[in-house]
Amino acid sequence: MKKKILIVLMVIVLILWLTFTFFNRGLDELENQTFAPINISGLPDGTYHGQCDQGRWKNEVDVVIEAGVMISITSVDDMMITTDEAREGIFERIIGAQSLMVDSIAGATVTCNAYKLAVQDALQSATNR
Repeated sequence: MKKKILIVLMVIVLILWLTFTFFNRGLDELENQTFAPINISGLPDGTYHGQCDQGRWKNEVDVVIEAGVMISITSVDDMMITTDEAREGIFERIIGAQSLMVDSIAGATVTCNAYKLAVQDALQSATNR
């Protein structure tokens, strides 16, 4: 009987460890992510696709540039756990500032950094055209 209980406890611990590991993949990298200034004014008009793939933080965005101004950011494929408030809030801040160097939404720093990385990827793809 004690052996069965020990085995069940070991299985529970293993499941908890795996869950913790999965939900924290990429956390340190995104938490400490920094962003450099970008020059949007010289980018050609168009819709640019970008993505972030850092552990469980995976998303894709489309960024629309018109007349050297970022006019919209749309989530194409979203991460597993996010809120509309974090997503829309960070998009509004980025568009308002025309920059990735904006404050994150309180309590969603890592999620906001994942979105910023996707936008950065899109803008870099625009630069490389």
